[in-house]
Amino acid sequence: MKLYKALIGPDAPVNSDHIEGAGEGIHMDMNYRFSLMLGIGSVYQTCFWNESWRIEDPMGVGDKALYQKWFDLYYQLRLSQGIYLNLYDLVYDKPGSHAIAKGKEIYYLFAPPHGKSFQGKIELRGLDSNTIYSVVDYENNINLGKFVGPTIQLDVNIPINDPLLLKATPVTVY
Repeated sequence: MKLYKALIGPDAPVNSDHIEGAGEGIHMDMNYRFSLMLGIGSVYQTCFWNESWRIEDPMGVGDKALYQKWFDLYYQLRLSQGIYLNLYDLVYDKPGSHAIAKGKEIYYLFAPPHGKSFQGKIELRGLDSNTIYSVVDYENNINLGKFVGPTIQLDVNIPINDPLLLKATPVTVY
């Protein structure tokens, strides 16, 4: 995504591939793949979309709810229409980090490599000085508190295959 955005522009919609992917064991990683594609601002693409009743049950009972959750978030946020912010280095910043500006809010993705967890500090960059931000885990609707920009550091524990999706919203400028 970072490369595509660098080549065609930070506000260009980019499709990274089918959410389902290919190969063995992908079914178990669907939550991971959905969250990654949402968090990097990718345009969702799937083989199992049906406009008449929204989502087919692609791989068995229970998967429909997973697809519904992520497509609802995708259409609610429309991060693929945001501006990709080049704030993180893909080699040196751990876990893998991405940021997208949409309106006054900045959406962040923090994702350890597949099959790994992460425990430590993350940094929310690109925020304004002298501004207080409300930070929310927008996947799980958990308010993490209010913090002052321009940079926010948080101690986190990111479980295996469950990237952290955060939103920073300005609430007060002083």
